[in-house]
Amino acid sequence: MKGINFMIKLILLIGAILNLTACHRRVTGPMGPKGADGSSCSVNQTLTGAIISCTDGTTAVLLNGQDGVDGSPAPTTPYSITEVIDLCGTQPGFNEVLLRTHNNKLISHFSSGSNQFLALIGPGNYISTDGKNCYFTVHPDMSVTW
Repeated sequence: MKGINFMIKLILLIGAILNLTACHRRVTGPMGPKGADGSSCSVNQTLTGAIISCTDGTTAVLLNGQDGVDGSPAPTTPYSITEVIDLCGTQPGFNEVLLRTHNNKLISHFSSGSNQFLALIGPGNYISTDGKNCYFTVHPDMSVTW
């Protein structure tokens, strides 16, 4: 019954929107008077900041700030990246990599034509999709060899 009530409300809402858009009439009024010309501003760098000067006679002084205190590191989550694994070692050009997470999962990037994917992979034998055809193995303990 809830599903039917929802569908009835949805149909009524769509009908109301269609009626409102069908009845909307665009009215264009006369053009208003031309507004006053605006003013422009320029910025001059100083040793301690900058001065903004405008043609309307106003100025503003900006002083360089001081670095704040570093915040604390973000908390570790199960999917925080703890290691980047460069498949088959460092090679020239784009290299496909695996990302190891805090909970020891492996995230792999693979491509199929113009489609790009990220996937969690488990133990097994794989081949990279970066054009280098690197054969690698993910072992049951999630270690990686090639």
